[in-house]
Amino acid sequence: MGPLAGKSLIINGATGTLGVGVTLVALALGVSRIYDVARGTRLLERLQALAPDRIETFSNVEGGTAAWVKSSTAGRGADLMVDTLGAVASLDSLKDAMYGVKRGGRIVNIGGTAGELGVDVKWWMDEQMELIGSVWFTTAEGMELAEMIRHGVIDISVLQPKSWPLDEINEAISGVASGDGCFTSYLVEI
Repeated sequence: MGPLAGKSLIINGATGTLGVGVTLVALALGVSRIYDVARGTRLLERLQALAPDRIETFSNVEGGTAAWVKSSTAGRGADLMVDTLGAVASLDSLKDAMYGVKRGGRIVNIGGTAGELGVDVKWWMDEQMELIGSVWFTTAEGMELAEMIRHGVIDISVLQPKSWPLDEINEAISGVASGDGCFTSYLVEI
């Protein structure tokens, strides 16, 4: 997404595993205002508690993300957006959130949402928007994240580590959707 210091960022699907990770990385890399969006308010409250002066939260069950972000930014919108929704999420949520990005902004999809996304091409051109896909991360990016965690740049202390033996991997995967899955670090013992 380019330099992040001083930027504003919408994280759509913020209470999922990817969303919490993006929030932690965004805080570490200097994003000044994070707009975390998801359905559940309890987990959104936990996210906001990480940096109440930098994180605002919104349950998109209560209304449209774009309207909320625009009302929070005097009509301008956020600089950037990351969509972290899972494979079964509605494309309507992604589309709504991307309209909360200001002119010249970047929209990055790292989630698993699938399907055809109808977008007003005139809006896309007039607003000079960029839509960027991801290949999750490269080996070099994974190593960079690991080093940032090792040196304390990214604080993962809010994650609850849980480990399972390899032969119980299905139970571990099933547990991701329950309880505090997004605030849990799942480790597999080999």
